[in-house]
Amino acid sequence: MKIKAIKKDVGYAIDSIESLGKEKAYKVRLPDYPIDKKLAVSRKNLNGNIEICIYIEEPYKYPYMADWEKFGIYESFILENTNSIYSVGKGNRLNASIVASDPMTIKIEVESFQKGETSTFNDTHLRLVIPCTKKIEFNAFHANPHKINDTTYFNGLIKINLNNSQYHLYKYSNKDKNTNYLIIDSCQPEKLDSFKDITKSILLSYGFVTGNLYQDAYYYQVLSKDKTVLSTNTSYFKQEPSALSSANLFHPMDFKMYLKHFKKEYVLDKISAFLTENYFNKMVSKINSLPELSHCIKLMIEGNQSNLLLLRGGIYSIALETMTNIICDENEDKLNPISDKKLSKLLIEKFKLILDEYSPFISDYGTKVLNTKIDNINSPTNSKKLLKPFEILGIKLNKEEIKILNQRNKFLHGVSIDSNDEDLKYVTYKFLTLVNILILKYCGYNGHMADYGAMYQLRHQDKVTAHLFRII
Repeated sequence: MKIKAIKKDVGYAIDSIESLGKEKAYKVRLPDYPIDKKLAVSRKNLNGNIEICIYIEEPYKYPYMADWEKFGIYESFILENTNSIYSVGKGNRLNASIVASDPMTIKIEVESFQKGETSTFNDTHLRLVIPCTKKIEFNAFHANPHKINDTTYFNGLIKINLNNSQYHLYKYSNKDKNTNYLIIDSCQPEKLDSFKDITKSILLSYGFVTGNLYQDAYYYQVLSKDKTVLSTNTSYFKQEPSALSSANLFHPMDFKMYLKHFKKEYVLDKISAFLTENYFNKMVSKINSLPELSHCIKLMIEGNQSNLLLLRGGIYSIALETMTNIICDENEDKLNPISDKKLSKLLIEKFKLILDEYSPFISDYGTKVLNTKIDNINSPTNSKKLLKPFEILGIKLNKEEIKILNQRNKFLHGVSIDSNDEDLKYVTYKFLTLVNILILKYCGYNGHMADYGAMYQLRHQDKVTAHLFRII
């Protein structure tokens, strides 16, 4: 059955973004402050910040020159021109300077800038537009077709359902201008803060799957009631640099060819070669509900772009520790050596009685240390704790993978690691694979994924000790 393409209108959205950064003149509106009704000019500089110059003809001396805040430059104020108003938030200043020229010039630099009143961004349909430096890929996803102007993207829109609300994640490219955009629309009215929180989770999920977390600059926009044509309001927020490695978790076409080579195409009757919307939705939901998981995934994405193997190994080890703690905390009853809590408590009490008996022969420091060890007697060893999450999630590890997991401390503490050893590269890529497995399974995924350790062996070593793709 032919699926109808979802129509999207982005032309006015892109025009609004381009217009926001162009040089424009205004009149400042901030009653009871010297900058009120003064001429101002704004433009976006090469660093992605908005520069605002305010010109004051009257001479101001002490106490204004001794305390710039008296001018009102750190307050929220409005910039007006013939057609519209722009908002500058309170305290949002990277730099501020005053040039004692004629007229006197106050120059401020901000990381956020807004066309329209803040109130217009709440309880309405919203859109997030992110200009991207790379071509946006949806090859890993089983997505929907969408149409922008005369161009139909046959696999470029993902529907996300979260907390009884729906969102559309999709791409847009302008070949004539060589520009690319990643866009998220809300399909229902909501508040800007809520939209920011949810879009962050969507972008992290997309970044985890593709290896590319697009940031740099976020433009939040207000959609009109028909959800196609934009109103003029746009809110700009400069972000930290994008993290781009293209370390895809899935390679659907390669996976199909791999199965064909081994005459195992029947596997596709049970699992999809592409990441379905259902699994992507589960991932977004998990990330949105658990800040620790969100931080872990962001750490992984940023680690993927590093060329320093020891640094990458250390980052993956930290991520492994985070995932281990998340899963173990949720499954404490499966982790403790003694499952009976009453028995565990009884043993601790008896050990402490023995310690009390011999405490006169032990230093205060030694007594404190032993008390702590007795309190934690029903906790697993570090090596067992690292393996337990894989067991809990039903992930089978071979001897080589267990050996690699036990090298976590070497990465964290720099013990006996030769950074020139080719094996270090393999171990690092295998670490990446193992952490990816944990995250995917924790998010409820069942299917295939790339084994980066095996892929590294295929390209750079004489033997391949595992399949290039792993079904989890």
